[in-house]
Amino acid sequence: MCVYLWAGAYATADNTAQGSDYTAANSTVKFLGNVANETQTISIIVSGDELVELDESFLLTLTNILNTSSVQFADSTATGTIDNDDAATLTINDVTLAEGNSGTTTFTFNVTLSAAVDTGLTVNFGTVDDSATTNDSDYTADSGTLTFVGTANESMTIDVLVTGDTTREPDEAFMVALSALSAAGRNVTIPDMTGIGTITDDDRAEVNLSLNVSAYNGSEAENVGNPSVITITATATTAVSGDQTFTVDVSGLNVTSGDYVLTSQTITIPDGQTQGSVVLNPEDDSLVEATETVTVALTNPSSGVKLGAVASATFDITDNDAASLTISDATVVESNAGTTTLTFNVTNDSPVDAAFTVDFNTADGTATVAEFDYTAKSGTLTFDGTPNQTLTVSIDVTGDVISEVDETLLVN
Repeated sequence: MCVYLWAGAYATADNTAQGSDYTAANSTVKFLGNVANETQTISIIVSGDELVELDESFLLTLTNILNTSSVQFADSTATGTIDNDDAATLTINDVTLAEGNSGTTTFTFNVTLSAAVDTGLTVNFGTVDDSATTNDSDYTADSGTLTFVGTANESMTIDVLVTGDTTREPDEAFMVALSALSAAGRNVTIPDMTGIGTITDDDRAEVNLSLNVSAYNGSEAENVGNPSVITITATATTAVSGDQTFTVDVSGLNVTSGDYVLTSQTITIPDGQTQGSVVLNPEDDSLVEATETVTVALTNPSSGVKLGAVASATFDITDNDAASLTISDATVVESNAGTTTLTFNVTNDSPVDAAFTVDFNTADGTATVAEFDYTAKSGTLTFDGTPNQTLTVSIDVTGDVISEVDETLLVN
């Protein structure tokens, strides 16, 4: 039986934490009183939430010391602090639209609050010139303040008017910058302060790519006087103003610069014209290789044009080379006992761009396995593609003292 010498009543009280922030409690804490520095604990349950708020506190007050008059309170009130561990962000999106040929186009930027906040907050915004400027009348400047009530996923919009024109120009950009966030000390941040508005020009000529492949249809050059010719043409929807250029990129699996010759890596459409071309010739070589699929693409358009829907095309370079495997004949004297090795040489005569294999097996001629003339054998030879590489097949021939005619076997 435990006898408590004295006890004290306690009760919680709201401070900045209220209601559902914690579970109110009142009861009695008891002490034995026979041990110095005796400690008892009082546990208060705090409720978790996802609300962004300030740190909050409640009070725990001790009252009414019971069973003794010799104990007094040095400090009868403790403060429980609930640290806020929630956070919210404000984000602004980027917007990309065509400008139009007249009037205005509205670029709508959404500023979104990621999580609930227990109070309202404000943020300022303002447009900022980049390559698009208000001096050039590319768009109408705007600024102001957005006011959020604090709802999760709450979104406010900023509308910026972009001016349409018929001027051929590069794509341009302006920015909407957020600033001066006021959230009354709540943990609200803006990871990216800037939304980018990209004005795509719809006045520049669009350019598409086409291929014209000669009669050899992309085969490697048959001879110096009659090579394959692939004409790469860039065609604009309207005549261009000033010389306009593109870079020609050539790529493909196992395609290297040694597989072709390009007359120029730049296609130029001259001022006032709609087309420019370069020529690609497949390079004839002696390497045995698989058909190569080549992708040709237009990149890096100059400022007066833009890429159309067809900016790339493909064609195949088919190989005109071949390699041959040859196997030699072999002759050996059988001996009177034991075995003698009959060695056949298998040779690849040309370079091949990858390793390859060939199977072999023996077959009876006048010499037979059944009569123990030789030991049957089969297997696989692996060539690395080196020209004139030779691998051997060795067959054991059984010696005897039988008088007989010369005999033959096959290696297939």
